[in-house]
Amino acid sequence: MSDASARFDARNAAHIKSNTEAAPKVVVKKVRDDEIDLVSAMEKLRLADEELRLQNEELLSSRRSAEVERQKYYDLFELAPDAYFVTDTRGVIREANAASSRLLGMATQFLIGKPLLVFFAPSARKDYPHQLDRLCGLDQVDDWETALTQRSGSPLSVSVSIGRILDRDKKLTGYRWIVRDATRRTEAEASVRELNRELELRVASRTTQLGVANRVKDELLISERKAREEAEVANRVKSEFLALLSHEFRTP
Repeated sequence: MSDASARFDARNAAHIKSNTEAAPKVVVKKVRDDEIDLVSAMEKLRLADEELRLQNEELLSSRRSAEVERQKYYDLFELAPDAYFVTDTRGVIREANAASSRLLGMATQFLIGKPLLVFFAPSARKDYPHQLDRLCGLDQVDDWETALTQRSGSPLSVSVSIGRILDRDKKLTGYRWIVRDATRRTEAEASVRELNRELELRVASRTTQLGVANRVKDELLISERKAREEAEVANRVKSEFLALLSHEFRTP
């Protein structure tokens, strides 16, 4: 073997020995790096899991709050003493509460999908678009005195309030209607008018009676005054006659 070959073999052997000794160190470093990456990934996963848990709790809390609000709305809407309707912009009924069913004498499911206008008395329908037009400049129209027709065909006096329903962009999406039975109030007002009429008649009759009584009183006063004047004249004549008679008796 030549000297050159010997030197080459020696260098190769040294290189192989160096690589052999360095290999475990590289493996160890790689393992450590992988462990660090794994720990970091697990920490990120834990944080993501914690964020997801918090989001789920917030979502559950929001759902519970929404359910509470929905129940409140249901109680206010469904158990209200007045009839409530929710219609679209065309006046088609989308929601109706129990009071509306009692008011019109029709089950709620048969009200849904029908135009509210069909339940207005024929004489009141011409004023319907006018009341909606008023909402162009107002948020709500109150105390519209009108009449509905019940399922039995009987007319019903009502007082109606109408409000606009707007979405988040302030776009009109429908109307809410509050309808109050005004029959008792109408009857009460009619009774008051009748009582006032009777009172006016009684006052007029009493005034007439007082006029007659005052006229009779005035006539009596006049008669009394004349009688007094006549009595005074008679007394004066009598006194003069007695004085004259006394004078005549005294004169021989």
